[in-house]
Amino acid sequence: MSSRKCVTAAMLRAWHACESQVRVFEAEWPQGAALTLRNARRAAVLGLDLNWLARQVLTPSALAAYEAVRAPALAAYEAACAPAWAAYEAVRAPALAAYCVACAPALAAYGAACARALFRAIEKGSLRWPTIAKQEVARES
Repeated sequence: MSSRKCVTAAMLRAWHACESQVRVFEAEWPQGAALTLRNARRAAVLGLDLNWLARQVLTPSALAAYEAVRAPALAAYEAACAPAWAAYEAVRAPALAAYCVACAPALAAYGAACARALFRAIEKGSLRWPTIAKQEVARES
């Protein structure tokens, strides 16, 4: 790699990047990637979140300039996608409503089972609470 600033998978993990994004990055650039226009374009093709990266690496003033340049492209993208999104939502909404109705009894039964299981465990005194509380008190001392 050149002397240019580079990003590595380890850096992405340290910045708490999504692991799925790190895997894509690491597959393409196992040794890391220099911050170049070519690599940024490739990252975009791979579906990597350049906006997230911008928030990690740019100073506040540079991020503001980036956002100003990005805004018209984002507006154009959203305008182009709006009709397709509306059509998707029109189809999705009734399907989601039907799904929720179909799942509601099972979800309620599951919630009740979890409540019973939790209460039984609490009744048996199977709590870490005193241990956790003692650890916190010890740390404060």
